[in-house]
Amino acid sequence: PDSPLAALGRERGFRRVFEAAPDVGGRFSALSHFGLVPAALMGLDLPPLLESARLAADACREEVPHNPGFRLGAALSELTLAGRDKWTFVSAGPWTAFPDWAEQLIAESTGKDGVGIVPVAHEPWLDPEAYGEDRVFVGLVPTADAAREAAQWGEEDVSRDRLEVLEAAGHPVVRLELEGPHQMGALFFIWEVAVAMAGSALGVHPFDQPDVQLAKELAQRAMAGEDVSGGAEAHDEIDLDWGTPAYGHAATRAPAEPDVSAMRGRVRDLLEAVRPGDYVGIHAYLAGDSEDEPETFDDLRRAITEVTGAATTLRYGPRFLHSTGQLHKGGPDNGVFVQIVDDAATHVHVPEGEFTFHQLIRAQARGDLGALRERARRTLRVRVAAGGDGLDRLLRLVHEMSEES
Repeated sequence: PDSPLAALGRERGFRRVFEAAPDVGGRFSALSHFGLVPAALMGLDLPPLLESARLAADACREEVPHNPGFRLGAALSELTLAGRDKWTFVSAGPWTAFPDWAEQLIAESTGKDGVGIVPVAHEPWLDPEAYGEDRVFVGLVPTADAAREAAQWGEEDVSRDRLEVLEAAGHPVVRLELEGPHQMGALFFIWEVAVAMAGSALGVHPFDQPDVQLAKELAQRAMAGEDVSGGAEAHDEIDLDWGTPAYGHAATRAPAEPDVSAMRGRVRDLLEAVRPGDYVGIHAYLAGDSEDEPETFDDLRRAITEVTGAATTLRYGPRFLHSTGQLHKGGPDNGVFVQIVDDAATHVHVPEGEFTFHQLIRAQARGDLGALRERARRTLRVRVAAGGDGLDRLLRLVHEMSEES
C-alpha cells in the first residue's frame, strides 16, 4: 500500500491493483499476493496448493518432535554449526525449479553478521568422493506411490538413487518426500518456518538484509560516473574477449597478442586462494541466450571443484543481488567470486529513463564488485565478448590448472 507502483497502477488504469501485506518480506511472500496472483494468472489450481499450505501450518504448530518446520530448522542450524554449511539440492521432475526459490530464502535470511548457510543449486552431478566434508544434501523425492505412478508414464526420477549413493559414501542426507506438485504450498510454508528458526538458532535476524543496500548505493554512484572499484580493478581483471570491444570501453580494443601467461597467473592466484570450507561463486552478467552456455558453465563448475575441492554456485546478474548477494557480502568470508561480464550487443533504452539497460546492468555489476571488494572478498573479474568464446577460454585456463595438479 502507498507504494509508487500502487500509485502508478491507479494513475494508468491498470485492470486491478493487488496490495500485499506490507509486513511480509519478499522472500517469505510465496503464499501472499506476490506468489498467488501470478500463479492464478498462469492457470494453476490454487485450492489444492493452499490446502497443503494450511495443513503444513497446522503441523508447524505442533510440539517440536512432530513439527516439520522446527525439525528442518534444527537440521539447518546444527549441521551448519558443525561445519556443514553447503546445503546442496538434489531434485528432478516437478521439483527442478524449487532450489531457485529456496536459494534466496536461505542465503538472504541467514547470510549476515559473518554467519550464513550457503545454498548450492543446480550443481552438476559429481562423484561422491569429490564432495568435501562441508556438505549436506537435500533431496526432493516423490513418495513410493508417486514414483510408481510416474514410472508408468515413462518418467524417471533419479534423485532417490543419487541420494542413496551419497548416503552410502557417508554424506548427510535430508529427504523430503512429496506426493505431487500440489504440495508446493506445504513446501513453501515449512521452509519459511525452518529458515526463520535456523536464523534464531544461528543468532541472526532472518527478516532483514542489511548488506543489500551497499551494492545499490555503489551502483547508483557508478551510474553517476564514479569509480567504485576500490582501486583494485586493474589487478583483479582479465580480458578474454581479445579482438572485440572490451566491456564498457567500446572505443578501445583488447591487445592483438594478449598476455595469456599473465591471465593464467591471475586465475591460478584466485583458485589457489580457495581454502578448505570455501565455495566459489560465479556471477554471470551475460544475456544467457547461448545454447552452449549451460553446458560450458557445468563444465566450468566441475573443473573448479576438481582443482579446489570447493562447492560452486552460479547466478546470473543482476538477478542474484537481492538473493545470494546478501550472503556474499554479509556472510562469513568463505566465498571466492568470479564476475563474468560482456558488452551488450544492443543498447536498449529504458522507457522514461535517460539511460540504457546496458548502462544500468554495467553499473550494477560494478557496484556489486565494489561492495565485495569493500568487504575484502577474494574476487576476479573476467571480460568476455557477447557471442564469443571467452567462456571456453576461461574453462581452458582452469583445465590447465587441473592438469598441472
